[in-house]
Amino acid sequence: MKLLQTINVMYWRVQTASLIMEFDLVCLRDIFVAWTQYWHLFGVLVGGVVGTKLMLRVSPRNVYLIGMVAQIICGVVTGYARDFSLHCAFRCLSAVCCAIMFTSGQAIFVDITAGLYRIGAIILYDTFWSIGVILLPGLSSFFNHWTNIYLGITFPTLLLMLLLLWTPESPRWLLKNGDERDIDRVEQIVREGAEINDRTFKIPPDFRQQLEKLRDTLKSQPAPATWLQLWSGPRSKIHMIAAHLALAAFIINFMGMLLNIRSFGRDYLVPNTIAMGFSEIIGCFLALHFTLKYNKWKWQWAGGFNILAGLIGCLGWTFSHADEMDPKLKVTLWMIIATIPKAGVSCAQSMILACMAEVMPLNKKVPYVFSVVTWARIWLLSAPFINVLKKIDVALSLSAYCWLSILGGICTCLMLTPRVRPTVPYNVPASQKEQSPLTAPVWTVEGDVNNTRL
Repeated sequence: MKLLQTINVMYWRVQTASLIMEFDLVCLRDIFVAWTQYWHLFGVLVGGVVGTKLMLRVSPRNVYLIGMVAQIICGVVTGYARDFSLHCAFRCLSAVCCAIMFTSGQAIFVDITAGLYRIGAIILYDTFWSIGVILLPGLSSFFNHWTNIYLGITFPTLLLMLLLLWTPESPRWLLKNGDERDIDRVEQIVREGAEINDRTFKIPPDFRQQLEKLRDTLKSQPAPATWLQLWSGPRSKIHMIAAHLALAAFIINFMGMLLNIRSFGRDYLVPNTIAMGFSEIIGCFLALHFTLKYNKWKWQWAGGFNILAGLIGCLGWTFSHADEMDPKLKVTLWMIIATIPKAGVSCAQSMILACMAEVMPLNKKVPYVFSVVTWARIWLLSAPFINVLKKIDVALSLSAYCWLSILGGICTCLMLTPRVRPTVPYNVPASQKEQSPLTAPVWTVEGDVNNTRL
């Protein structure tokens, strides 16, 4: 899902010339590229909202299927559209479908994992985007026309439809929205997962009763907090402001720096694209390392790394106008100071997406995450136009992203992981050190008289 999304947004940087010639927009190349990328990113924004709202009534697996079918149809139409406005419209719809797919897909694997496994899965989710970046040059060299490229990135979705046969439904969604028969489906899903992982002996004898209690708990949960209620509580205002500003800065930076590599010269596009992909992967693993080893201070590690990386990226001004410097050496230096902030942004962004909900109590988690992500995607629409600054100076566009890294790093440092302690719900025996995802220990804030579940 992430891999397809990567190739979808990046192919414009590889095959732009043929598209511009197709629509006779040579004189407006940079504005054309920014405008088409804008509609793709707008589709990502709309798709995230639509996918989230759909999952309130439709199961994540069915939402995933709807997104796949629609993406194949819209992708084919986009590839063959010869009218510029029609092309942009279906490019936007294709992005909507992609966003629906990875939003619902993430909901499924988050629900079937728990604890550190869940955190690791979410943090490393972005590595598939990076793999798509690395594979992009090979794809662009295999196809010689932009229509073929679009077909090439659309039809692999058929493989995902085959994998859907082995994709389980969201157990928690079934319990909350289903009936008595769905408890049997949930039990089957969990037991099948335990059997695959050789953990059937960890399932307690009263597992069925625990599922029924969990169903009653989920159905009786109070309504999620309103947006205004997110601002009330200890450090809530700081966490709201910090998370919104940080993720907005990082997500603009993450996409914008990737689109900005063409500023370093088309002759170096392939190695620069691959370098960016590997720097993103390194950033994701750094986020996992900080989270596992420095959990309490992981925000400060990620924020400090971005502040330092942003300052390093601003060094591009020192040789920006050095005309006597060898061109290859200059591009090499550009890429070195660009990949360091890219790794920092990837590190902080994946960490925020994976762990930001931990700073809020249970009834505020979902609206908090939805608000932060939606706000960031709104600001993401500005990323293609920041690259126009390269017309003034290559260092100007890169410095803009580096200052965003510094801003995001400062905001990330303001976030704090609450002190928590594990409690085991539903009278699970203490001898069971490993629980299924649905009966895993609940973490509560120390000193919270209401025993608020996080």
